[in-house]
Amino acid sequence: MNSFAIVTLGAAIPSLMLVYLVQQLDRFREPLGHVVTAFVLGCLSPIITLLISGLMPETTQQAHPWYYALTAAAIPEELGRALLLAWICTRWEEVREPFDCIVYGVAVWAGFAATENVLYAAQTLSEGDSPIAILSMRASLCTLGHSAWGLIMGAYVGIGRFGGGGSDGRVRALLRGLLITITLHMLYDGLLMSAQSGSRVVPKVLLALSVDALSVVLAALFLIRARALQDAADHEGHRSLFQSELLKRHAPDSVMGLYDIIRHMHIGGVLRTLLAMFFSSMSVGSALAGLQSFRLLFFVVSFLAGVVGVRLWRGVIAIALRVHEETERELRSDIAHAVRHNELPPGA
Repeated sequence: MNSFAIVTLGAAIPSLMLVYLVQQLDRFREPLGHVVTAFVLGCLSPIITLLISGLMPETTQQAHPWYYALTAAAIPEELGRALLLAWICTRWEEVREPFDCIVYGVAVWAGFAATENVLYAAQTLSEGDSPIAILSMRASLCTLGHSAWGLIMGAYVGIGRFGGGGSDGRVRALLRGLLITITLHMLYDGLLMSAQSGSRVVPKVLLALSVDALSVVLAALFLIRARALQDAADHEGHRSLFQSELLKRHAPDSVMGLYDIIRHMHIGGVLRTLLAMFFSSMSVGSALAGLQSFRLLFFVVSFLAGVVGVRLWRGVIAIALRVHEETERELRSDIAHAVRHNELPPGA
């Protein structure tokens, strides 16, 4: 298989798999055509990123790695995609509840990751090297991280879109989501960029990977709670205002919520997440190597690594479920009480 096909598959398949998994969790699934459109718009969203980057003060990664991570990556990328997602969720009639914004958030951010993967792989090819290593690494780190941030941003766009607070409420929700995603993005990129200076490389890389792990668990909590709230609806769009208010009330990004995540993850959970990323990368890399060389051994290694990776990812999701269990009773009680006593917001 030629290099173009390898790059296309390696860049797109991990992103598409994440979008598919989140869409399958949606109780009232979004039209496939709209999900694909959101993914394609995400693939094109680097154009918006470049426009916003042009407004930022110029600096270099070598001189100011943290400032560069903030102004050249975190702000333009997250802001550009957030504005695109807000436009989608406002314009499309099919967006009827907070979970819909989550699905489209993952699609847009995963599309961006796919384009970014292609660009990095193309640069590697231009230097005469194989793109397999960079594609396999980015499949479990960057693609997963971007998609997690897109899920979090989607939750806040949904809260703003259906929260009943008008334009002020939408802006506040958008800014809160941006604060979270920009911070996580800056921490991840800043740690990796500063590590390239040669000082304390290993601790900084491990901390960057830990930020990715935290992002995944935080996103999983938003996903679990948004899905639980769908059970209060009889059909899509039913009680969307109610869902939005409870999702905001039980959002896991408070100080106590982040403390609960860290407490349940501790070093074992972080290591489990890092191992899950490692085996996912090995699975993708081995599959791409098999497609390139047509050697059965690579496909066997890919399958075995994938099996191990899936088992490890189940353990990571179990961490999110344990955190969720501590507030699930309160969440379910809020839903049941409101439904039983018909204490639902007007228009819910």
